[in-house]
Amino acid sequence: MREEKRNQYRVIAFLNRDELDFLDDLEKDIFFSHGIHIPRVKLIEEIIDAFKEKGSLNKQEMEEQLVRMFKEIKEK
Repeated sequence: MREEKRNQYRVIAFLNRDELDFLDDLEKDIFFSHGIHIPRVKLIEEIIDAFKEKGSLNKQEMEEQLVRMFKEIKEK
């Protein structure tokens, strides 16, 4: 998760249906298995951070990493 406050910029992204479905499925998987709602924009931010930190992750590793990050946020 972000440790320091950084400037944020608006980015408009065009996703195809498969990409949007991937984000929605990931959001639903996390919600139903952990009870944490994560908006799409936050998923995209955390996916970028996870890839920067770890290199490439498979879907299961990515989901576990996102859940850990958002549990930390929820506890604060």
